[in-house]
Amino acid sequence: MNGLRDIHEPLPPGWWPPAPGWWLVTLVVVVVLAWTVRRVWQHRGRTAPYRRARARFAVLEGRRAVGEIGPRAFADAANALLKDLLVDAEQRADAVRASGDAWLALLRERCRDAAFTGAPGRLLGDQRFRRTLRDDPAELAELVRRTLARLAPPKPERPAR
Repeated sequence: MNGLRDIHEPLPPGWWPPAPGWWLVTLVVVVVLAWTVRRVWQHRGRTAPYRRARARFAVLEGRRAVGEIGPRAFADAANALLKDLLVDAEQRADAVRASGDAWLALLRERCRDAAFTGAPGRLLGDQRFRRTLRDDPAELAELVRRTLARLAPPKPERPAR
């Protein structure tokens, strides 16, 4: 009996390789994470022009507030900003050549704001080209700020099922 050794318990199982259930859980987590990152990336890409427009307008508004640019230059720049947004970001063909009352009607329809055909909005139409501006550019600044805060990219179309 002297040749027998003591009984030793087997080593506990190691953590690697994991059980098949853990492989499945890992796969599901990776797929969901990849899908989420892709959706966030797409959303940020779609909203980037709107964020840039808001940033450009903040700079423009700051320049107007300190008197660096006058009312006419402010109205021209605000108009160009909105036109760039509709033409470049939303690729609206009807906005390319729109001007005057047609441009104001297009803004009213897209932004759902009747103020574009009212007093502050007229500064974006033909009134900018008059010798003197009748309306207050501060009201125009508020209208454009409100509009940029509400504007968002159109929802992407889902494929038909």
